[in-house]
Amino acid sequence: MEPFTFESGKLKGLEVLFFEDVEVQKVKGDAISFSSMGPLSVLYFKNFDRFVLKLNGWTYPLMRRIPISSSDKTFTLPASNGFSYKLIFSNPSSQAFSNLETILSNNARMGDRKLSASPDDKIKRKISGQKEVTVAGLVKAGVDKVKEMTKDLTASKKKPLAKKRLMPNSIKKRSFKKDAKTTIKKNFIATEKSLTKKFNEHRTGNTNLKEIREFADLKKTTEKVASTLFLKKEEVEDAILRQKDLIKARNFVSDAPEKKGIAESIKEGITGLKQQVQGLIHREAPKDKTTEPTLVDGISHYHA
Repeated sequence: MEPFTFESGKLKGLEVLFFEDVEVQKVKGDAISFSSMGPLSVLYFKNFDRFVLKLNGWTYPLMRRIPISSSDKTFTLPASNGFSYKLIFSNPSSQAFSNLETILSNNARMGDRKLSASPDDKIKRKISGQKEVTVAGLVKAGVDKVKEMTKDLTASKKKPLAKKRLMPNSIKKRSFKKDAKTTIKKNFIATEKSLTKKFNEHRTGNTNLKEIREFADLKKTTEKVASTLFLKKEEVEDAILRQKDLIKARNFVSDAPEKKGIAESIKEGITGLKQQVQGLIHREAPKDKTTEPTLVDGISHYHA
């Protein structure tokens, strides 16, 4: 698991759910090609508005177009090249497992539920092997190269220091044990222990593990009740892009109709109103009924 302290180039993920002793198997037919076991974290990254499953080196972002099936305490998740993942749970709490099912049903295709496409995370693909070349970059590279070439020449012009010969009798005995200084800061170990203790308290005290909650409430989980983990930004982005490639390769298409813009909705509304008005105009007028007398109580009455 990645460190839970912030470092540059990392993204903060909120650990909405946590499960002990979960196994991941990568299977194709009857063959098992990969297996791993350990704690599973269900992380929410606000940057991308996306949930991500994380177990050791296995990272699986959830997407609404990807179908996930379940059987007992096992979920089957599609993978590339005809493989699939088996996510096997060992005796999870009923509340936490129910909340996981809620997250999966709202962020994947489970059963007959129809969902729209996932929100746009605005992740752009990087072209490998190509770097942006600018005039400022070329100038800087040239200056750095010149500095590197002249560094040795500049150092050789400095006046050499006069060396003094030390006599054995002048060397003082030193207590290296006494003078030795640690390279670890004084409060470093205490700080790490404090962070670890707080992290574990949040992990075990998370209310999402003990109470069945609605999806909106799970998404609103805060750092006050849940732990935070920091993953490398590139790792998360690459995992999301792989899922998008999987959707395209397996042709996972959303069943829900796409949402229309306000302008398009107004236009359709005006068109429909025109059609209704035209229908009223062209509707045939009712024919006049012939007047015939009707006897009521022996008296003739006429109806128009």
